[in-house]
Amino acid sequence: MPPDPAALADDLSHAAALLDRGRPGMGYAARFLAGVARDAHDEALHAAARALSRDVSAVAALSRARGLLEARLATMDML
Repeated sequence: MPPDPAALADDLSHAAALLDRGRPGMGYAARFLAGVARDAHDEALHAAARALSRDVSAVAALSRARGLLEARLATMDML
């Protein structure tokens, strides 16, 4: 069953806000994002979130997750 678009957009926006808060909550943000991506069947975003959860200080993992989140949110804005 595909996720509700409004709920998915809300969850992705929340995940982006969590990532923007920085290091103290990065582990939670990565796990939250992984759950959202898994439920949305978004393999690329799920892989990026898992990579970030393995190493929350990895700049490349954070950059990849943020980039994918921005792309997903931009796509949802067009709906």
